Amino acid sequence: MATTPEAMRPALDDADDLTRGRIALAGDAISGVADSAAMAAGDALSRLPAIADTTRSALDEANRRIHTGSDEILIVGSALSFGFAMGLWFGGAPRLAVAGALLPAASMGLTILERANRGWLERSGRAQSG
Repeated sequence: MATTPEAMRPALDDADDLTRGRIALAGDAISGVADSAAMAAGDALSRLPAIADTTRSALDEANRRIHTGSDEILIVGSALSFGFAMGLWFGGAPRLAVAGALLPAASMGLTILERANRGWLERSGRAQSG
């Protein structure tokens, strides 16, 4: 590895006014970006409780609609969500997006299985008591 002798390296004191001005402008720009990022993070943090409440109420409403929906709607919805997720996966989407698309399919599919098991348990209970 070749090294540059100390005598050939320019010293910072030898820099002209233009270079010093550019360094000062770059420092100011970096400082401004850091301040903007800090303000944005503070704003996002202050809105976090409201976002959490809105998300919780939306999830509760979605869960209520899934549990009150008919079996046919749940089957079509879960197939549609699963197909969308597989399209994302085969299309090369990030894993987080694919997992997010699979959540409704899983929720609807589990609701269908719960209803089927409940009916199976009720039928098997009648067969044993009869």
